[in-house]
This record gives sequence, structure tokens and C-alpha cells, in this order.
Amino acid sequence: MNAWSFNRTVVCLIILLYTLLGCKGKIENKIVFKCDFTGTATPSRVGPEYTPYPLEDWQVSNGKLECLVSRENRTVHLLTPQLREGTFEMEVEVGFYNGDLVGNSKNWAGFNLGADNLSSDHAVDRKGLNIGVSTNGVLFIGTPSPNPKNKNVMKALPTGVNLKVQLRPETNNYVVNVAISDISTGKLLANISKNHVAIERWKGDLALVSNFQSNAKDQSSFTKSVWFKDWKIY
Repeated sequence: MNAWSFNRTVVCLIILLYTLLGCKGKIENKIVFKCDFTGTATPSRVGPEYTPYPLEDWQVSNGKLECLVSRENRTVHLLTPQLREGTFEMEVEVGFYNGDLVGNSKNWAGFNLGADNLSSDHAVDRKGLNIGVSTNGVLFIGTPSPNPKNKNVMKALPTGVNLKVQLRPETNNYVVNVAISDISTGKLLANISKNHVAIERWKGDLALVSNFQSNAKDQSSFTKSVWFKDWKIY
């Protein structure tokens, strides 16, 4: 084999290896669910693959899923798929409407993982693991954090951020990684991790959450709180 033939063979092998690795990556990151509201007549009720709670507090408009109020524990449960064991990734774009309730760690939007199916007592006792970003710009896993404000995240919330969660099994528990980035620039704004999350949590529904603490008689509670779009599960 001359030098030219040898070099050509090496190049072909490199290209083949690169292609195989690329295909493997695509298989591992295969999307198993993706919401798409772009073709939905607006405004309209949420589609049949979701269970909104309460029904009247959610709508689809301009390709986005909107929460029409700024009150506690407003959720949209996904009927399928449910949370599963093993490595798991999920992301969504989320933006905040209500500027009157910013800066409070108890006002937040994001995910609930492993929630019970909706029932009559759902509003009183909703289990599962909350993961999200508060209006003070701080990410949290479990309970919203009163940490000092993250002004870079706060600045991006009105126009929208990408919230991404990764669950990775480790021994008998899980590692949970959460990252948030600006959807207009793709820039990573913040990330957090939590180790030793109990494995028994990973059963139940997946849900989007809007949680705002406000007086029901206050006019701000009747203001749209957040929007979601491009919900993806891998």
C-alpha cells in the first residue's frame, strides 16, 4: 500500500468513527416527548395529552402554554410519559409575566417530578420533587432558596430562559443537575447540583408548575404569571 492509499484509508476510518460516535450521541439524546402548541388555535384550552389544574387557569396562546393567574400550585400534568428510573433529562422554555411579584424566592416556576396523579385532594397535598427558578433569579431543588438575588437571571426571566434538569443514577441514589440559560443568547446563567436524592422519589407524574403567593383578593393574583414552551423529555 502506497502512502497516498494509506492516508486515504486513515481518513476514511476517522470519518467512519466520527459518524458512529455522532449517531450514538443522537440515540442517547433521543427525544421521547416534545410539546408543540404552534398549530393550536389561540386562545384555547390545553390539549388532551395534559391535565391542567385548575382547568380554567391555563390556556394556549401564540404557541405558548400560559398560566392566567398568579396563585399557588398551578400545575399542568403530562399524561404520558411518566418519570422513569435511569438517566433522565428534561427541559422547557419559561418566561415570567407578572412584574409586580418579582424578587421573592417563594414565587417560582418550573417542574414537579414524581407527583401523584391528580385527585380531589391534589390542591392540599401534592408530592414529588420541585425544581425551578424563583423570581429572585435563584435556582432550587426541593425548596425555594432565600439566597441573594441573581440579577443576571432576573433580567432574563421576562424574555425567557431555558430550564434543564438531568437525573443521573449513582449507587442507590440519584444526582440531580439543574441549569438555566438565556434563550436569546444561549448563555449559561446559573447551575446547581444535589447529590444523594432518594431513589424512591422517581415514580409518578411529570408536571409544569407556576407557584405565586398572593392574596386572592389582590388584583395582582388575577394577572398572568408565566408561560412555557418547547417542553422536551429525553
